[in-house]
Amino acid sequence: MRVSLWIRETAANGKRRYVKPNRKKNYPEDTVYCLRYAAEGKRRWDTLCVISLTSALAARATKEAALLSATPAVASAPPKRINVNDAMATYLSTVGATRAHKTWLAYNLILNEFRKTCAKEYLDQIDKSDLTAFVVAQKKEGQDVGCDKGGSGTPRRKAIAEPPVKWPDIVSLILAHDPRS
Repeated sequence: MRVSLWIRETAANGKRRYVKPNRKKNYPEDTVYCLRYAAEGKRRWDTLCVISLTSALAARATKEAALLSATPAVASAPPKRINVNDAMATYLSTVGATRAHKTWLAYNLILNEFRKTCAKEYLDQIDKSDLTAFVVAQKKEGQDVGCDKGGSGTPRRKAIAEPPVKWPDIVSLILAHDPRS
């Protein structure tokens, strides 16, 4: 929000005109200083009750700071809550369109396993404890959940036929639908 300072001069015929002040010039005490800014989509003019250019410049800076720190008057609609099952379907359709079919199968497996351990209905309810519970459940089933690679460059997992389950895939689902990001 930009606030500009103007001087209002009145001509002999009664007409007013506004001019930008010159900081090097001394103005008489009866000079009328005005602020120009936009608020709520409309241009506003405020007359200042000050006697010097220095005071007017300080008032301009104060008004600009107040406008910048003010909260918007228009109340935004509350954010729509996203259902976990809807988010999973959307995420999997995106993965299916952009990745290989085997990748989609792995992500589908991972998200369905996660859904077995997390009964929360909305995406904004999921937190770190849900991810931890998922990791613990996978370790109890004999799956090794990890996000890093082993020394051979392959993902860590035990000798099983299914793809490795990675919790970062679940985190990417949450972040893809997070309104705060």
